[in-house]
Amino acid sequence: MPPHAHIRLVELNSFVKKLIADNTQPQWITAEISEVNEHYSGHCYLELIEKDDADEHIIAKAKAVIWSFTYRMIKPYFETTTHERLMAGMKVLVKVEVSFHEAYGYSLVIKDIDPQYTLGDMARKRALIIQQLYAEGVMDLNKEIDLPLLVQRIAVISSPGAAGYTDFCNQLHGNAFGFVFYHRLFAAVMQGTETEASIINALEAVYEHKELFDVVVIIRGGGATSDLSWFDNYNIAYHCTQFPLPILSGIGHDKDVSVVDMVAHTSLKTPTAVAQFLVDCMQQTESNLHTVKEEIINYTEQALESWQQRLQLVTLQLPNAVKRKVEQAYYTLTSSIQHLQHRSKQNLTQKAYTLDKHQQYVQLVSPIRIFEKGYTLTLKNGKPIHNQTLAKGDVVETISLQKRMKSTIIEIENGK
Repeated sequence: MPPHAHIRLVELNSFVKKLIADNTQPQWITAEISEVNEHYSGHCYLELIEKDDADEHIIAKAKAVIWSFTYRMIKPYFETTTHERLMAGMKVLVKVEVSFHEAYGYSLVIKDIDPQYTLGDMARKRALIIQQLYAEGVMDLNKEIDLPLLVQRIAVISSPGAAGYTDFCNQLHGNAFGFVFYHRLFAAVMQGTETEASIINALEAVYEHKELFDVVVIIRGGGATSDLSWFDNYNIAYHCTQFPLPILSGIGHDKDVSVVDMVAHTSLKTPTAVAQFLVDCMQQTESNLHTVKEEIINYTEQALESWQQRLQLVTLQLPNAVKRKVEQAYYTLTSSIQHLQHRSKQNLTQKAYTLDKHQQYVQLVSPIRIFEKGYTLTLKNGKPIHNQTLAKGDVVETISLQKRMKSTIIEIENGK
């Protein structure tokens, strides 16, 4: 069987290359950067993709390159306009030529870039994040947490080798007032694609020991302005809004405010400014304590003076009060004595009257009074004879007022 008519692969690729070169012109296209690689040669290699709006799956992909002589012009213009570097996840509007190489295949050569498109897309994404945080009602949650009266224990989220972290420590611990602070570093990546996961992990690590700290400080030590975009991140911002401790941020620039700055309890421009803020808080606390101390001293002095005046007044009034008490007691005692004397006199008079009556009665019934009238009392064996039996020969005793006489019965006559 004769072989099929055919051509070599290189011939086919050459045909495609010529076909593309003859029939395509430079085009402006929109795409998302999925990979960026700046080569040491000065070229910049990218991978461009397009995602489906409905489910975010990739529907187109192409390799692209910016040759060094073009990149030297595009890069500073783009970064100056957007304050961002070309990075993964960024949407761009680029002018490209379609290129086809027999050995390397299809690629795009980027000739120009419109930074205004990227700037608009970044602003749109940032606005959507802010809108979502407001819609969820969490935008100001961290701001509603009260700063402790004494801010002394600080959890720091930063890159350990960053100049900004060093500046923060020097400003904090070298303060002119000699205030003592305690800080612990929770190391994190502060730029690049690992920023989100690294900062969230650091926040979670702080949360596990939240009772040991008064505030959390997120500081970014130096770096390009373009690095600020890593903090226009919904997940980082949301974690900040949910954190139970006040968060102080020092990651911005004079003219730029990130979403993390917006949700933080207090946003300051630099790590040094954050440290100074903490020193100022401590100074304010010291001033407040001094004011309270002075108020306590003044109140105590006023209270002592008032009590001293009252004591002096009581001291002056005491003799008169004692005199009045003594006079009152003397009057009461005198009245009681007089009352007692009066009652005693009444009792004695009554007793004397009663005694006189008894005496009169005794005198009235006394045997002596009977004897004085001439009567006598006759006894037999010491007992009155009217209750005894008498017989002749009995000896009886007769008692008169002045005499006692004994006699013998010689005769007894009955009758009245």
